[in-house]
Amino acid sequence: MGCGASAPEVDEENIGMSWFSKERVIGKGGFGKVNAVRKVVGVDNETWYAMKTIAKLTTVNKGSSALAQVANELHLLRDLRHPRLIELHYAFHDDTMLYMVTDICLGGDLRFHLHYSKKKQNPCVDASKGKRWMSEKTVRHYCAQVLLGLRYLHEQKILHRDLKPENVVLTEEGQAKLIDFGIAAEVSAEGQCYQRSGTSVYMAPEISLKGHAHSYASDFYSFGVLIYELLVGFNPFISQANSRELYAVKKSFSEKEIARANGLNKVSGDCMDILKGLLQHDPSKRLGGGPGGAEDVMAHPWFKSVDWTKMEKDEVDPPFVPECKTSNFASGKEDLIESFFPEADLDKAKDVKELEPHQDKFTFFHYNKLQVNKSRRNSAQKGNGSRRNSRQGSEAGLTEPLLPGGK
Repeated sequence: MGCGASAPEVDEENIGMSWFSKERVIGKGGFGKVNAVRKVVGVDNETWYAMKTIAKLTTVNKGSSALAQVANELHLLRDLRHPRLIELHYAFHDDTMLYMVTDICLGGDLRFHLHYSKKKQNPCVDASKGKRWMSEKTVRHYCAQVLLGLRYLHEQKILHRDLKPENVVLTEEGQAKLIDFGIAAEVSAEGQCYQRSGTSVYMAPEISLKGHAHSYASDFYSFGVLIYELLVGFNPFISQANSRELYAVKKSFSEKEIARANGLNKVSGDCMDILKGLLQHDPSKRLGGGPGGAEDVMAHPWFKSVDWTKMEKDEVDPPFVPECKTSNFASGKEDLIESFFPEADLDKAKDVKELEPHQDKFTFFHYNKLQVNKSRRNSAQKGNGSRRNSRQGSEAGLTEPLLPGGK
């Protein structure tokens, strides 16, 4: 592009794959691949993003709950704005695929860095006799950033419900962000959620009880498991992942087993104390389970060295700056030799025909952050006299139901 030339004009109503240059696969999730892409048109020309690709047929075959999960993530991400959360920029679909375009975090996820990164790549991971763990200082930095993200979500009356190492990713600068809001949930007017959902070995024990009632304290239990795993190198409940005794094990864990964990014999007393507080099986006694919520956790002595204002603004140096030339994602470690969008090799015509009766289920799947920002700016310029009407018009794309009967 010559000196002074502007980015090519685009039809903002018709987002498509032609807007993006295909680069490489960086990982995969439960529904499909996550790819690194580069924008080639518009005002954000040459910006890199992460693109999650989801096969429509996969959601159809898995049933209505799968489509609801995809819709839920889109619904939440388009409204959430915080430095510690991944941000949605675009969402669109074609005949066979759904695409979600978000911030790209090429620094990788914490599961990869805990279990797979080499010492040269990540000097903050220690290893001995086949075991790997992170230093207490390193864990505190990442978990402080995660806690800021949780505080914001809870302020929006949202539970994450799937907090685990692979859902914490690092930017190229090494700062942590939360991802994956597929099973996140808005709490009821009573401050509760009632659907059993999550990963069993990270899930708060009260979610397993009859009725499955849980609230903000459930996220802090998962937060405690995250801290433990990063410090010790493994999940404390992994051996009982499919056991009926998992609830009983969790019930006694903070009082009995935590003190015997080999990996915790070198941590500080404050660290042991916050783990015992977060891993309380009774949510009413759990650290963060009271009216103070995340603020109570932030005020714990283990975090006394954290400058929360600077941490939120990325003004605190990260433990290390990750190498981003290769994949840093645990989920994609074994299949990165696959070509970009291997789904294209499938029998597309057959899929299109099979999807014909279902295409109306996907009409909700559209979002353009640039358009939304433009509408908001136009609304603000109309002045106080028309503020109410302009707000209704500018927010229409954010408040319409995602699914028939949805919220």
